[in-house]
Amino acid sequence: MRELRGVRYVNDSKATNTAAARRGVAAYDEPLRLILGGSLKGEDFGPFARDLPANVRSIYLIGEAADELAAALDAAGRPYARDGDLAHALAHAAAQTPSPATSSCSRRPAPATTSSTTSSSAARRSARSSRRLS
Repeated sequence: MRELRGVRYVNDSKATNTAAARRGVAAYDEPLRLILGGSLKGEDFGPFARDLPANVRSIYLIGEAADELAAALDAAGRPYARDGDLAHALAHAAAQTPSPATSSCSRRPAPATTSSTTSSSAARRSARSSRRLS
């Protein structure tokens, strides 16, 4: 976790399935900018997308799971942005955060919340991206 310019960044890279991602999102009452993506694991993202709470203000998709997440979010009527990778998603979320809020980098909920199979390389990329924000 890191706080920068009034924004709290949380890397929930342990959220490698929708159940873990749900718990991560539920831990916050503050507005969230949620980065979802990662590797596909064959999980249905529909229920996760439909049940995202109102405090999820924006969603940024990355990784292999982006297309399936986008389809689930479309069906749920939730807007999102396709950012391709974590560095772009972090920059996009930071640019759209007008006031202090919480940004959660949930490495895909196993499929869904930002990373289904979060590898050590993903953690290194996240650490490098966090350092660049300083």
